[in-house]
Amino acid sequence: MGKKINFSILYGKTPYGLSQELGISVHDAADYIEGYFAHYPRVSEWINNLILEAKKNGFVKTVWGRRRFIEHINTRNHSLFQEASRIAVNSVIQGTAADIVKLGMIAVDKVITPFNGKLILQIHDEIVVEAPSKNALFIQDAIKAALENVVVDWEVVFKVDIQQGITWWDVS
Repeated sequence: MGKKINFSILYGKTPYGLSQELGISVHDAADYIEGYFAHYPRVSEWINNLILEAKKNGFVKTVWGRRRFIEHINTRNHSLFQEASRIAVNSVIQGTAADIVKLGMIAVDKVITPFNGKLILQIHDEIVVEAPSKNALFIQDAIKAALENVVVDWEVVFKVDIQQGITWWDVS
């Protein structure tokens, strides 16, 4: 429930939308949103600054500078503007997450290649690797270290969970 509240608020859900998703009253959903921003005022400030930046430039950028142009960010149509604002925020969050995963995949490829490991698939924040079973434990530790040490200049620790199995079904 906490994860749903967190992401719903970050992506601009209204009290009505949050109430529908959680099966609670609109009043309770509004209280969650108000409490969230009271507890994390810098998040609200960040979102507002991001929307102002989008209005000024017509685009937003990920932490590493990839741009996404935001259609309708300067429209007078309230519904289109709200949608454009949500897209702007989502683009920065999801785009930056994608950039981090890309850096992680580069790091993983470097540690698995000498042991005949191969990157097979990436979905959202998951990476599927194939490797000979004789190297699996070593590669698992190397992957975890590589991903947890992706160079990001933040005061955040990346926590990586690794599972292994013969098939993807075994680990999902």
